[in-house]
Amino acid sequence: MGYTYDEEVFPVPGLEHVPKVNQNPIGDPARVPARYRYMLGVEGVRAALRRIAAESRRRTVPVIFLVGWAGRDQDAAEWGMDEGLHVLDVWPPVVIRYLSAAGSFQDLWVDPQRADNHPNAEGHGVIGAALADAIRPYRR
Repeated sequence: MGYTYDEEVFPVPGLEHVPKVNQNPIGDPARVPARYRYMLGVEGVRAALRRIAAESRRRTVPVIFLVGWAGRDQDAAEWGMDEGLHVLDVWPPVVIRYLSAAGSFQDLWVDPQRADNHPNAEGHGVIGAALADAIRPYRR
């Protein structure tokens, strides 16, 4: 893996750069180091969710699987539910709490100029509020 900043790739320590096409990591097994191929594709994601759910059950620690940033990942929500995970779609809170108050979704991004829609501090605040609402019923 790696990330690009100012058109240069800065490697993440311990991981290798994965080439991107249209801002998405390459899913071609021939272009991904062998030790990371198990992560590729839908089955790679589903297998990871199965492992997380199994560990959650083993430790009796509930897991909340967050999806929906930018209104995406609802297919992954179904996969998480299939494994018995609690799923929180954060897109409705973004729309209800933030965008309905005349905000712009890009205002919640790390870097709108580079189309990096990872959440910034304010975006994490919106997500955190949604997560707090989701875990409140589980308080003892």
